[in-house]
Parts: sequence; structure tokens; C-alpha cells
Amino acid sequence: MTIRSTRRWLWLIALVAVAGGVVVLYRGFTTDYATSSSGDGRLVTVSKSSGDTSEDGALSLEAIRAVWSLDLQRPLYDPPPPPPPEVKKFVPPPLNLRLLGTTIEPPNSQAILMVASGEIEFHRVGDRIGEATIQSIESDSIEVLYYDEVQTLNVER
Repeated sequence: MTIRSTRRWLWLIALVAVAGGVVVLYRGFTTDYATSSSGDGRLVTVSKSSGDTSEDGALSLEAIRAVWSLDLQRPLYDPPPPPPPEVKKFVPPPLNLRLLGTTIEPPNSQAILMVASGEIEFHRVGDRIGEATIQSIESDSIEVLYYDEVQTLNVER
């Protein structure tokens, strides 16, 4: 931004400020004021187009009916928020595996499983069957990690 453009912006801002001041002065001198009828020296703005004022410029009782009908005795605090909605706990579907047998051979132990489709499959430790992972294989059972929960399947006899 050059010095010339900065000066132009400053002149524009000054012009807007002066125009605003002129508008405020004009409104101040052209508005009709009257003192209230109670004699306490308060100024009341008189609206010439509204029927809400009486002849002496004071507001009529009908004009402030909405104000005095407000319930001012209500509590000065917000009511407590409603309780949060109940969170339903996730229930995993049942594990559709049947352990038919195991073969124990220390580095190559296998589990013989019947899956949900009825097929017979052979799996080792660490294999995944859907959402389940085989954790360990024993002589008559296996441990399966299913949705962060360890389940034990026994050989069906």
C-alpha cells in the first residue's frame, strides 16, 4: 500500500465520520421532546404518527400493557438441561463358529472350525475369521478375540 492510497483511505474514513456526526446532529435537533406530566423533569419522546401517547405526550396505559403483564417473579436462573439421551451399548452379533477339533503340534497347531456357511476350515493362531482372531489353541479348546472380548470355544463332542 502506497502513501497516496493510505491518505485516500484516511480521507474516506474522516468523511464517513463527519457524515455520521451530521446525521446525529440533525436527528437531535429535529426530534420533538416534551417533559413528562409527573413533573419529575424526565424527557419523553413524542411520536407524531403513533396513537400510543396521550395529548400531553406521555405514554398511555394501553401502550405499556405488554410490559406490566410480564412475569417478573420468575426464577433468575436457567432450568437444568434435560438429561442426555440414553446411549445404547453395542452388542456384538453371536459368534457363528463351531470347534470340531484341534491338532496340537507346537509350531503348527491348527483348529478345525465349522463357519456360519457350513464349510469346514483349518486355522492357526493369529488367523482372522470375520471379526474374530484366534489367540491360542489348546487340546480341546481355542481362545478367540471377538470385538475386544476373549471367548473360549470348546470342542463339541
